[in-house]
Amino acid sequence: GALARLPGPVLPRSAAPAVVAVRAELRAEVRGALLRNPDPELLLSWTSTEQGHDDVELWEACLQSLPPGSPTADLVRARLGLLGQD
Repeated sequence: GALARLPGPVLPRSAAPAVVAVRAELRAEVRGALLRNPDPELLLSWTSTEQGHDDVELWEACLQSLPPGSPTADLVRARLGLLGQD
């Protein structure tokens, strides 16, 4: 539920140190939760955001969490290839 309510990075244009720290902490907490309980739908949702778009570790977790023969796996492999992780 938290991922669905997260509209994006906290005040993305702010360079204020406190805001940057909150933004980084929130991103780290979301990443950690996704890695602890890798649900392919949630991982795909996160990796489609600006914050997760280039997150190789989460793309790899997504690939590992997909069922064998999943057509989505080809898409994930392609993205990892673009990120230089093929």
